[in-house]
This record gives sequence, C-alpha cells and structure tokens, in this order.
Amino acid sequence: MWIVIGVVVLFLILLFLAGNSQEKQVTMELTAEHQRLQRESPEHPDARMGLEEFVLSRQKELRAAKKRNLGIVLRYGGIGAAGVAVITYIWGMSMTYDGFPLSLIFSLSFFGLAVGGLAGAVMVMVKFGRPKLRIRTE
Repeated sequence: MWIVIGVVVLFLILLFLAGNSQEKQVTMELTAEHQRLQRESPEHPDARMGLEEFVLSRQKELRAAKKRNLGIVLRYGGIGAAGVAVITYIWGMSMTYDGFPLSLIFSLSFFGLAVGGLAGAVMVMVKFGRPKLRIRTE
C-alpha cells in the first residue's frame, strides 16, 4: 500500500517539475517572438503590447486549451467508468443471485475510466491537436 502511495507522490512531483520547465520554455519563446514582432512590424497590435501583457495573453490561451482538453478527457473517462460499472453490475446479477461484490465493480470501473480517458485523449488529439502557442502573428 505504501509503495503505491509513494509511486503516486513521485509521479505528481515529476508532473509538477515538467510543468515548471514548460512554463519557462514558453516564456522564452514568447519573449523572442515579441522582440521579433517589435523589430519587423512595430505597427502590429501585439508589438505595441508590453512584454508582460503579451506573454500573459498567450499563456491564457494555452491554459484555456489545456482546460478544454482535460474536460473532454475526464468526460470520456467518466462515461467509460460508468459504462463498465453498469455492465459489470448487470453481468453479476445475471451470473449469480447476489451479483458481484461492490469492490470488484469499483475496481473494474477504474479500468473503464482508463479506457474512456484514453479514448478521450485520442479524440482530443484528432480533433484539436496538441495545445500550442500562437507564435506566428501575421
């Protein structure tokens, strides 16, 4: 049990570190793009923005896309979990008089959550692609 908790905590720490490095990379890319815009076309509305405002506006776009994608993945995962739980419950009632134990239904619903989340992630990638910054502003 403690091993599983340790692995989950380690995974969350790695996700946090990966997110921090991504934010730094995004800020550097946006700084370079802002300088390029100011140099090549100073009359562009994005070039007239300050650097902080430019970076903040683009990061908000990126966060909104990530939030939308996460919502879709969670929706599909919930549908998968509920579907597997209902199917397991009906199957258990048809197989035995008492049905399957609730712990079995609950654990199989995690499998449904994973399969549904994977289907949602594939759907997001096909429909929207990876969330990316709108760097080229012409």
